Amino acid sequence: MVREISRPSTARCTLPMYMGYLLSEPNSPSCCHLSQVMNISHDSATRFLLRETYS
Repeated sequence: MVREISRPSTARCTLPMYMGYLLSEPNSPSCCHLSQVMNISHDSATRFLLRETYS
């Protein structure tokens, strides 16, 4: 997976936070659950995933 940074991040959800969440929830990750566990808004998690290009 190559991460292409398109602009500086100002989001509450960050790549290290998201990676930690995926490692702890490998079977059924979702933005809703991430927002509950990390105490951020669902929209912050969604914007994080939409902001970057993962390929």
